[in-house]
Amino acid sequence: MIAFKHNNVRRAIVIKSDCDVADLRDLPSYAAYGTEHKYGVFDSQSLLTFAVNFPEDDILSLVTVSGSHGTHVAGITAAYDPDDIIANGVAPGAEIISLKIGDNRIHSLETTSAFYRAMIEMVRLKVYVLLPWMVNEELKL
Repeated sequence: MIAFKHNNVRRAIVIKSDCDVADLRDLPSYAAYGTEHKYGVFDSQSLLTFAVNFPEDDILSLVTVSGSHGTHVAGITAAYDPDDIIANGVAPGAEIISLKIGDNRIHSLETTSAFYRAMIEMVRLKVYVLLPWMVNEELKL
């Protein structure tokens, strides 16, 4: 991976093992996923996707999935089918923010530093989380 700045945006080029491009300018570059929502695919056989993130100025993070648990939970939570109410989740159409806290190097176990980074990102994005114990008479929910 190569990180650089272009037009004041941090970007990365991911060089895959089967790359036969002579000029790096011919490869796609990726900004942080939250900036452009652009992702890549490692190969057509595995279909493993990746995105990049820059959690700090001098750190480039290559982000991949470590399982399908998040997708499963998102479906239970926010699935929406206007033609089949039975297929809806518990909060149909809710907006979901995906923040990975599992580390692939340790069997996708979460780490404290990843959890803190996710919480900082939630604050930055002004994510509002309504938890069951927050529901009370004052909120009239």
